[in-house]
Amino acid sequence: MKFQTILASEIVTLDSNVYSGGGTDVTSALQKILDKADNFNGVHLIMDGAGLITGLDVKSNTTIECLSKDCGFFLKDGSDRSLIDL
Repeated sequence: MKFQTILASEIVTLDSNVYSGGGTDVTSALQKILDKADNFNGVHLIMDGAGLITGLDVKSNTTIECLSKDCGFFLKDGSDRSLIDL
């Protein structure tokens, strides 16, 4: 299958803040998309807001792009892993 580009706000609620946190935990939904990288011959995830996560596993054929300094990820308090593992 073809390389897949996904706009994060189309699949999750991006109501966190990259500086102060809070919001809805979107880890599960984003991980499901990232796990499809092999099926799509790669995934390009565009973060167009801030997502609260407990950590994500990213495959080598994945690109994550943040559209501004206020987009990206905030690691949820109490998470026992890094923000992103390769």
